[in-house]
Amino acid sequence: MRSTLTILLTATALATLTLATSVNAQMVLDSVELAAGGRTIAGPGAQVLAVDDSVFVLGHAFPDVCVTVANIGARGKVGIQSVEGDGMAHVRFTVEPGETGTSCYLTSQVSAISFVCRDFDPRGDRIQAVEPIPCKFLWRADKS
Repeated sequence: MRSTLTILLTATALATLTLATSVNAQMVLDSVELAAGGRTIAGPGAQVLAVDDSVFVLGHAFPDVCVTVANIGARGKVGIQSVEGDGMAHVRFTVEPGETGTSCYLTSQVSAISFVCRDFDPRGDRIQAVEPIPCKFLWRADKS
């Protein structure tokens, strides 16, 4: 029964990432890939987002979907944000720096999906930095 939003998590890494501390963000994004699969409906893509920015991924007419994010940034959590039945955007899943994760959504429960960048220190507190570090990540959306 699909009466609740199903969220599935996976710890399986879907990308091989090579990071170098002296390489700029664009060079890092150019050197890694999250390949498309047979069920891919959006992406794969590479994104750099400033802290507190968001980018729209899917809206309205999409099938039940699983969204995969590989966070290749040094700091900053990438949130998968969904617009739910109440019309509000909710971040129900975040991917830590250096981690890969997948979250699945039912179209009967969600009308849009976007990504958002949040900057946190290791304790989980918001950082009020003069120059926040942007989120760098790879993403892909697959029909579930």
